[in-house]
Amino acid sequence: MHDEIYRDPSKETSLRIQNAKETLLERSKTSPSPWKEGDCLDGFLLEKKLGSGSSGVVFRVFDTTTERRCALKLLKSSSPDELLRNKLGFRRMMPLAHPNLLRVDRIYQLGSYIALSMDEVKGFTLSEAIKEYRQLNPVQAYRQLLSLLRDFATGLDMMHSNELLHRDIKPDNLMVDESGRGRIIDYGLVESFGLNCRVGVGGNFLVGTPHFFPPEVICTQQYLPAGDIFSLGISMLEAIYDLQPESKEQHSGFERSRKNQRADAEQIEAAIRTLPDSVPGVILDACREMLEQDPCDRPTAMGLSRLGMPATHSGPWHKQEPLIGRRIECGKLFNWVEDVYNGELGRFHITAPAGLGKTRLLDEVVDYIEGKKWGQVFRARCRLREDHPLQAFDQICDAVANRYMLDDREVMTLDPVSVELLKGMFPVLGNVLKPNMRISPNEKSSMGMDKFIAAIRLTKQLRQVGPLFLVIDDSQWADRDTLNLLDQLQSAAGDAGLGIITASLEENDPQRALATHTFNLNPLNLEESLAMIKRTTDRWSVDINDDMLHELALAAQGSPFRLQQLTDELRPGGAVADLTGDGVTALPSLNRIWKQRLERLSDDARGILTYVVTAGGYVSTQQLGELTCQGEAVDVAISELSQQGLVIDEATGGECITIFHDRVAGELIANLPMQDVQLAHHTWAAWLIEQGAAGLLAARIAGHLFAANKPALAVPHAIAAAQDAERRLAMTEAGRWYGRVIAQVDEAEKVIFLRKAARCYAVATLPVEASLYYQELSTLVDGDESIECRLMATSLLLRCGRLETIDDRLYELAVMLNVPVPQKARKSLFLTLQGFGRSIVVEVKLLFDSLRRLLPRRSQVKPLRHIDFVDPDLSARKSIKLERQRLRMCMMLIRPMIFFDQVYSCDLCILYSRLAKKCGNRIEEVEALVVESTFNCYEVGKMRDEAESKLALIRPEVEQLQSHQASAAWWSGIAYSHALSCRWSHVVHPARNSFEEFQHVVEVSGFEGAHMLWLDVWSNWFLGNWKEMFEITTGRSDDALRRSDFFQLALVIGGFGRGSWLGRDRVDDVFKLQRRCENFASDSPTPNLFTVFDYVARIQECIYNKQFSDGWRIYQQLDGSLREFPRANLQLARVSALTVGTLLALHQYAQEQNGDWLKRIRSMTAELRRERIPFTLMLADYYDGLMLLQVSHRSGSEQGMSECRAALRSARTQAQEQHLLPYVLAAEDALNEEAMGQSSDLLGSRMFQHGVVNPQSFSRLYTVKLR
Repeated sequence: MHDEIYRDPSKETSLRIQNAKETLLERSKTSPSPWKEGDCLDGFLLEKKLGSGSSGVVFRVFDTTTERRCALKLLKSSSPDELLRNKLGFRRMMPLAHPNLLRVDRIYQLGSYIALSMDEVKGFTLSEAIKEYRQLNPVQAYRQLLSLLRDFATGLDMMHSNELLHRDIKPDNLMVDESGRGRIIDYGLVESFGLNCRVGVGGNFLVGTPHFFPPEVICTQQYLPAGDIFSLGISMLEAIYDLQPESKEQHSGFERSRKNQRADAEQIEAAIRTLPDSVPGVILDACREMLEQDPCDRPTAMGLSRLGMPATHSGPWHKQEPLIGRRIECGKLFNWVEDVYNGELGRFHITAPAGLGKTRLLDEVVDYIEGKKWGQVFRARCRLREDHPLQAFDQICDAVANRYMLDDREVMTLDPVSVELLKGMFPVLGNVLKPNMRISPNEKSSMGMDKFIAAIRLTKQLRQVGPLFLVIDDSQWADRDTLNLLDQLQSAAGDAGLGIITASLEENDPQRALATHTFNLNPLNLEESLAMIKRTTDRWSVDINDDMLHELALAAQGSPFRLQQLTDELRPGGAVADLTGDGVTALPSLNRIWKQRLERLSDDARGILTYVVTAGGYVSTQQLGELTCQGEAVDVAISELSQQGLVIDEATGGECITIFHDRVAGELIANLPMQDVQLAHHTWAAWLIEQGAAGLLAARIAGHLFAANKPALAVPHAIAAAQDAERRLAMTEAGRWYGRVIAQVDEAEKVIFLRKAARCYAVATLPVEASLYYQELSTLVDGDESIECRLMATSLLLRCGRLETIDDRLYELAVMLNVPVPQKARKSLFLTLQGFGRSIVVEVKLLFDSLRRLLPRRSQVKPLRHIDFVDPDLSARKSIKLERQRLRMCMMLIRPMIFFDQVYSCDLCILYSRLAKKCGNRIEEVEALVVESTFNCYEVGKMRDEAESKLALIRPEVEQLQSHQASAAWWSGIAYSHALSCRWSHVVHPARNSFEEFQHVVEVSGFEGAHMLWLDVWSNWFLGNWKEMFEITTGRSDDALRRSDFFQLALVIGGFGRGSWLGRDRVDDVFKLQRRCENFASDSPTPNLFTVFDYVARIQECIYNKQFSDGWRIYQQLDGSLREFPRANLQLARVSALTVGTLLALHQYAQEQNGDWLKRIRSMTAELRRERIPFTLMLADYYDGLMLLQVSHRSGSEQGMSECRAALRSARTQAQEQHLLPYVLAAEDALNEEAMGQSSDLLGSRMFQHGVVNPQSFSRLYTVKLR
């Protein structure tokens, strides 16, 4: 096979090649060498010529700078493509250190030539070694050959596991060193590959040596790891023939057919079949398998590395750095991965200080996932200096697009709206998504939510192939939009499992939605540190004493990063290389090592480093060459930086160079001259502008110009970056860029960008940030807009629970708009009103209005500049405008204020009703009527009956209005009227209807609709629909955390919502959530619903954990708080307290058998009866029955038993009528316990069916069993 190989069936002409045993695309070996022994090139003395090839000559050299010897390959002049290929292959191998590979060092520019330095391998090529083996007896010779086969396979395994192909395996590139170890050399054709990308160069382009080509390279020019195995098989076959002179003479050498693939396969099979019988079967079978025509049928390099070894043999490591000291963490992660494969949805979060190996651990779990079938894993890394909206998902979508453009994936179909949104956010998805008109789009009008729904639908499409894993490294640097999207994905159910793995530096998770699993990485212990150092000393063949070993281990403080940095200095010429046991006291610090590395750099390398550090992401050699004017010589500096451990060079040929570690970047920034750093940023910006895509690169350009201290030049690009972020619906990033512009423009433009920033943050549901911009804007504008901005700032903070921050703002607004003023001083006044009915509130309100001028005025309150609200001569138009502003303030504050300060909320309600009648439209009148009716439902009696009648009467009008806002308000009134009366079976339907209607009201921020669902949660608690309750609280808590809505968060973990977390035995998660919103309602002037809910929830938790004494102390605090202002509370609060308090007293009596508890229980059931609603009457009978069961069981009283049965049967009947299933089942269990001496546990069985983790503990929240 000298002139051509068999025809490519897809081409009309054959592929012409040169001599079959020479490497293609290289010059002839006979070309003269321009160097000779004894020459000196830039500090390298050429001592001895070691060999030559078509691409260059290898010399043993003496480096006069470092005073050490190494091998230096001098590349001959060749085409730019060949030169680039040689340098890329060399750079790809630089990070690898393995005994079966050749350790390569760095690239040099020596005059007009490129030189590659590497370790010298003293030994022979495989062909030369085989000639020596002929002198051995056959058994020994084949034993040596088998050992070499394992060595070469191990070296290939190391390369393949690092996603590298050799592409030129042949006897001349397989060495046997002086110790008899096999080593693979010559990396000029090394290429990278990936599981999710196509391998090969395509067309008529071939590289390598034709005699060793696998069939797939000849036919389709596709290079695979299995191709290296085939080439190794041909090399082994040649070695066997060379080992048997008689066989070689008979066959005149092993040749391959040039006719076609079938003929070639038959010739190879004939060559194997005619091998002598002396060839061991293990080698013969291995050759046959390695030379299979189908790549899938060939063995892996890892399998061949264990060839002929016993099953218990520990194979050689094939990773660059084995993971040490993380066995337990890997076990947890791997088990969780299996759960995701079984369909689970969740997030695993890893935290640790810098340098403890989070990224290396992620490498391990990604390898584990990729080693399994059908799993899809996409990875991203966030960076501190990377200015890009949705940066993590941008990287993930790049990987998704790359994967789904391959032949084995079909284009994904989604609804048209989702496709347009995703293509707008991530243009790269344009070729892998297509709209399907049959799929219904999302009906909600909120664009902010639509982008989340579109992303969720994309993940569901991806999961139709198999389980999906998203890995986000350094999430502490993620933009808020990325984190919000991750929060949403945590509740994205689908056909297969979804696993999200995040890792961050902070001890606290930067995401708002809680991770389902988490752990914090701890430092390595001394034994693990010593093991890591030992591996490095073995690699460098360093003889180091025990004192030095321990000193290095202690200096690293258990940090794998520190260990790596210190032990890398053990290499020849390193900072620690010359230290002995007597010099351990001089061990340099890590900071000193970095400074030494910087000092050792050449000027060119130091200049390149500045540009890599300031790039904010991966860069290419072409970019660096253009920026520094070094051109192709930039490879030399890159190899120097890589050798010093300052950069990572993935050598893909594209943007593949970045800083080694974020911690290194920080140290380098601190040590590099500031003027150099700023100049690099400015140069980057100028280069990016020249690329002609300033719109797409606006964020990077603006970031560089701000870092270069050129804010005036940065402003137009920052505006463009904000606009691009808005287009991508990354509203947080848009707000951030507008915020940076604000400080650089004059007052007139500042107003424009304040509006934009406030709006973006409001749409992004970041109320705190939005309120800051609205507040600042209110000081720069006049009149109506100023008032509107103040209102927005105040309501946004109030609606996310920041009551303590708005006291002054609320006071100012109240004075300016002439509405009721919130005063803590009113608390003392209400002490005198304890004996009056609710109607007294109206008189009190009038009294406050008449005394308003006597209230203390705060210095912060300033009259508006051009509107005097107390001037009697104001025009009617301005008067109506003022009334509308007062109406809007009441409307925005009433609902959230109900939970903080019911008295003030009632004041606002009275004014709202009056204003709606005076200047409101019919929808606002209806809304005012609903709010007023809700207030009148607080207590049982005539006012509640009348209010419910009014709500029923206006339903036809609400339907006639055909307004989402009116319908939402009306349904909310119905839901609250039922909830305030504890008619739990009637609450769910109107609460959900109200929630759905609120989703269509564009003006609301989501507060009103979201805060209807806590009624749904409570209803499901009393109805026994725990599974639904679990789903709602999970979704609502994630949403609340995403929106920084501590108001909603307190609702879903407070009151009977706590039962949802206890049912899943997630007590630790509740504690974390409590810390997020701790004390946010503590500034209220009166006892409020949130404090009541918190008390109730804590009592439930005490009952669940059998901490009855602690629970009773909490109940006493709750009871005292409720009695302090009885008219400032409502029936629901009292009933909730009595529900848990009476149950707690029953548990106390069952535990202590103290008669005082019986008195308390009877008193509390009497209070329940005085509430005069069906629910409390049922509870009173039920609790009396449980009490009598305990008493009569011990006394044996027949009368007591009869009264017990009567009470429990009455409670069961009432519970059935109200559809309160837990109480029906609990009463039935108690009756069975009274009759048969043991419970039938009907309640526990239902709990188990609904996914309750610990039914025994959970049932204590409803019942008390006999002891």
